[in-house]
Amino acid sequence: MLLAVPVDSCCAPSEADEASRVAATPSARRLRARTVTKRYDARLAAVRLRATQLTLLSAITLRTELNESDLADVLGIEQSALSRNLALLKRRRLVRVVRAG
Repeated sequence: MLLAVPVDSCCAPSEADEASRVAATPSARRLRARTVTKRYDARLAAVRLRATQLTLLSAITLRTELNESDLADVLGIEQSALSRNLALLKRRRLVRVVRAG
């Protein structure tokens, strides 16, 4: 038995498909990322950390051999942002700089 179904009713994008496409736009992804970051920041406030600093601490723990420039590249952040966050972590004595040599 052959069932004939009009093409536009089975293959046309649904509202869910359209919503998914819109949600995948760069601005929607940035908005979701900021929302997630705010939630992490709220939870980390009790230990006086921000999500960016937690990411930095994790990267340092996993990749102790990296210099600051390489660490900025690995994290995909500007050197100035890395320096600012490292300074905060150094002041709190959560990290220390060890000179290679």
